[in-house]
Amino acid sequence: MTSTTVSQSPKTTSSTAAHQHEWHLESAHNTSQGRVIYLKCLTGCGARRIDLVGANPTLRQELHTTTGRGK
Repeated sequence: MTSTTVSQSPKTTSSTAAHQHEWHLESAHNTSQGRVIYLKCLTGCGARRIDLVGANPTLRQELHTTTGRGK
């Protein structure tokens, strides 16, 4: 698989480490609702995120974010 870094403004939530995430695309697949993409933070914090990208890629919806284990 080709490595890809998502070029979207990083998001930080209160439950994640206090840094800006550099999201890296782990995998993606098409669904009837759009393309589901699975992202992992490259900074080593272990955070992961799942987004849904519809027909209009600028309307990305964050479906789920998990916090990483503190390192």
